[in-house]
Amino acid sequence: MKYDFVIHVKFAPNIFDPQAITIEKNLKKMSYPVENLKAGKVFEFSVQAESKALAFDIAKDVAKNVLSNPVLEVFEVECVER
Repeated sequence: MKYDFVIHVKFAPNIFDPQAITIEKNLKKMSYPVENLKAGKVFEFSVQAESKALAFDIAKDVAKNVLSNPVLEVFEVECVER
């Protein structure tokens, strides 16, 4: 079966995120009352696997070993219905 995934990757807590800081600063200049903005990346892909559990394990492995830097970033794996 085919399973669809969305992977969200962002900097880990306490890691300096210059892009988010710049965006938040500019939003505040525009009078938007925002705080704690985080920038990140989103990846979408499908996995062919015999079960949802196996597909999830594959997606998690891809996120951990290819799409993120475990020293600097955290990720979230989401299986989505399409």
